[in-house]
Amino acid sequence: MTFSFSGNLYGNNIPQIERLLIDNPQKALTLTKAALKKFPKGEIPVDKSYFELNMMQIKALVKLGHFALATTKSHKLLQKTKNIQNKLWLARCLKILGRIHQQQNNIVQSMEYFNQAEPIFIGQKQQAELIELYTFNSRNYRAQTQYKSALALLEKAYKIAEPLKSYQLLANIYNSQGVIYDYLGNFKQALEKHEQSFNLQKSLENKQGMASSLYNIGEIYRDTDHLDSALTYFTQALKIDIKLGDPRHIANSHSKLAQVNLSLNNLKTAYEHANKAVKIANKTGAPSEVSWAQTNLAKVLIAEKKFEEAENILQSALKFAVNSGAIRTEQTVRITLVELAIEEFRLDDAMALIDRALKFEDLGLTYKAKLYLLQSQAQEFMGEFKDALKSYQQYNEIKNESELNHNKDYINLLKQNIELVRKDQIILESQNEQLQTQVQLEQYQLRWLLIIIVFVLCALGTVFIFWRQLQNQQLTNLRSQLADQKLIQKNQMLANVSHDLRTPLTILKLSIEALEFNLEPDPKNAYTNVYSKIDQLNNLIEDIYQSAQFDKQELVLNKVNINLDHLISVACTDFVALAEAKGITISFKNLIKSKVTSYIDAERTNQVIGNLIKNSINYTDPGGEIIVSVSHADENIFINVDDTSPSLESDEFEKIFDRHYRGGSSMEKDKSGSGLGLTICHQIIEAHGGEICASKSQLGGVRIQIKLPF
Repeated sequence: MTFSFSGNLYGNNIPQIERLLIDNPQKALTLTKAALKKFPKGEIPVDKSYFELNMMQIKALVKLGHFALATTKSHKLLQKTKNIQNKLWLARCLKILGRIHQQQNNIVQSMEYFNQAEPIFIGQKQQAELIELYTFNSRNYRAQTQYKSALALLEKAYKIAEPLKSYQLLANIYNSQGVIYDYLGNFKQALEKHEQSFNLQKSLENKQGMASSLYNIGEIYRDTDHLDSALTYFTQALKIDIKLGDPRHIANSHSKLAQVNLSLNNLKTAYEHANKAVKIANKTGAPSEVSWAQTNLAKVLIAEKKFEEAENILQSALKFAVNSGAIRTEQTVRITLVELAIEEFRLDDAMALIDRALKFEDLGLTYKAKLYLLQSQAQEFMGEFKDALKSYQQYNEIKNESELNHNKDYINLLKQNIELVRKDQIILESQNEQLQTQVQLEQYQLRWLLIIIVFVLCALGTVFIFWRQLQNQQLTNLRSQLADQKLIQKNQMLANVSHDLRTPLTILKLSIEALEFNLEPDPKNAYTNVYSKIDQLNNLIEDIYQSAQFDKQELVLNKVNINLDHLISVACTDFVALAEAKGITISFKNLIKSKVTSYIDAERTNQVIGNLIKNSINYTDPGGEIIVSVSHADENIFINVDDTSPSLESDEFEKIFDRHYRGGSSMEKDKSGSGLGLTICHQIIEAHGGEICASKSQLGGVRIQIKLPF
């Protein structure tokens, strides 16, 4: 006999508990316990609210990491649904059991429960349940590195969800797709999916969903070496995770912060985060989570040259990964074992570990590229230079499959070419006389590439000067004087650009020649100088390119009505970590006392606000203060960025928006930039029909004021 449910006799507070499940699972658990006590004991209530409250109690336990208790309660509820023969709730119990086992990395058992639930949901025509089931099950395929199967299942879920306009389910699908594209090295598509997910989660005010998107976007920025951005996103994700209380998410965020700080060589901070991640992961009882956290701790220990301790932790991590069947985690552990072997100069062991790791099926592009790069390093240390070059070429071929390497933009192509030459130099520098000719050829190509860039800039400048001279012949004396003044400014710009290019080029040339003829006593320091000067060239060229686009009016503003006070508040939050590192406080004041809506290009305006805040951080003395405020008067919006000392001389305030202008001692602190930041800000604001100016701040430093039409 099959029972149907009666009305919600005891479930008046169910909607409230559903909302709390997202942001406050501990309170949701307390309320479900209280509500379930109202039901009579000794019989099976045939009431929908009874089963809904039990299911929400189990979900709260899962979110809080109490997997054993959640499993026990799920089996009890499953038996009750069998007794009353309700197929729909039977399938829901199977689905939550699959989810619990997935959280504990019991992948095979999880898939069995999901597969049992699927035909029931199909028969009951429960599309929303089916979408969620497919999304969850795709993570099992992902854990087994079966990325094509995972994407196919997500596409199946999307086709059902899209007509329903169920935004929460769509956000979850986008998030899962983004994770897989990141694993496959398709960073551009991964970022698009995570941004789609984040925007939907934000509109739904789902804090846990927003934290997941921030976490995943941070991973992409980390994988593409945008470490400052990655640090910001992971820090935001950790704050939300701590508030929500899910131990798995908290441990993962700590591990990611450990990775980024390790890349930034902040070893003490990296160790603190990695150690916290291991302690929290141990409490979850999920072997894959423990394995991954231990691997990140081992990486920090390797950097600290604590090889024996790192070896012991990695062997433990490998056992956890293998026992849980988490193939991707196992791959990460094995790659870290290779890195340890190379650091200890156990090169034969490293080569054996690499051969084994390369035999994994469905090995992602990122992992495969990393293995070939490590193999190239090991072969180089062994004196097998031809094999090292071959391995490095395989690494390059794999990297070129990545979506980022298919960008045909000129500036990104320049970055790629310089990066390839730099990596080739690392491999070829130590090779024997037989490969010396190839090394010299790579160096020659690099020099000519940079010389051609300078020549093109000079040629463009020469053509412009010639054209201006022809025009001057037809102008009056007044216009002639004005044209001469502009010509002087352009010449000064070219001189500054040439000077900024010449200095890093000279250092780069000398460093390469010192390495080529074995004259450099500290090769590692020389490589660091080479990387630094290449990055300086990239940033300079990118600023010049963007400024030139504004000059030629090639950039089109994408204006929309935007919540301006929210945009400014988020921009301030993004720079809190950078400011705090210098002992500077940042605050935002909305003097309008209401929501401020403006018709602007949000991305460009955010670029201006970010540039002004970053300038203030660079030039404000440690221990100072930055205040960003917004107000309105006479149909205009005013945005002020005020900072504390030092200030500028009175005749410098109008000059700071000129190209490459660097004034007195207060602006001598940082000459590593292009000198175009404030110029670009001025161009963006003018394109909006606004104004930007500088003056002395009441705080003792500088005030930058932006005026935009209301």
